[in-house]
Amino acid sequence: MSSVKNKVLGRGLGNLIPGSDRSSESKEDATPKEVKISEIKPNPYQPRKTFSAESLQELASTIQTHGVIQPIVVKKSEAGFTLVSGERRLRAAKLAGFQKIPVVIKNYSDTEMMEIAIIENLQREDLNPIEEAQAYQTLMEKSSLKMGELAQKLGKNRSTIANLVRLLSFPTPILNLLKDGKLKEGQARPLLSLTDPKKQIDLAQRIVEEQWSARMVENHVSGSSSAKKGKVEYAPKAKDPSILKIESKLRNKLSAKLEITHDETQGKGKIQIFYNNVTDLERILENLGIKA
Repeated sequence: MSSVKNKVLGRGLGNLIPGSDRSSESKEDATPKEVKISEIKPNPYQPRKTFSAESLQELASTIQTHGVIQPIVVKKSEAGFTLVSGERRLRAAKLAGFQKIPVVIKNYSDTEMMEIAIIENLQREDLNPIEEAQAYQTLMEKSSLKMGELAQKLGKNRSTIANLVRLLSFPTPILNLLKDGKLKEGQARPLLSLTDPKKQIDLAQRIVEEQWSARMVENHVSGSSSAKKGKVEYAPKAKDPSILKIESKLRNKLSAKLEITHDETQGKGKIQIFYNNVTDLERILENLGIKA
């Protein structure tokens, strides 16, 4: 098997995280060098859990012909090296029969390793919604970052991260549908307003089987939750279609459970917005343009 090319091209990870190129690193650290694949351990913070066998085989074929064009990034460890980014290239090179691979050695901290692994996958749109949500959750827990701080650090909208993290509250069957791509994030989000896990699962399966659009899900959920059990003080027997439409728009805008009730006899009503915790409330306020 031909050896890996010594001359490699590609952008540095300084483009991924501002300030990640540290002055303490020597020029030698920035110079690609070849190391044995067997000496490289996986990144323990890799958010991506599934890799397409077909895609890896295609990349392996390319590597057999052209070599590894862009080096992977590793950090030194007690028993060799730990992968920071480039797991697809590492797997494909191994699949192609290579014994060595070009690397750039960096002195990243564990937090920086997590950030880079997340951003690398996000830039390539490789993560499913649950992998992305779990990555954000892990990064917040490990680095003690608040959601707003994480959003700023990663250049993401805070509400985007909050909406994804909320998906982790779903029962396992729905999480699996999201992981497999059978259920889209936009289809799943309205199900968060349902408090019964069994109803969530049953409706999710129906959405997949009948191929509902996100709008169909929103309309169905808004119609089924138009009146609370045991409380009918404001809820009419049949809610005005225009009210249902407004509810759907607000629910989609805020990504929150809400209800509009109107008393025709008194000519007045109310809008109720429900939240699970302070973080959820802050997210809703931000979607309303209100700074918490």
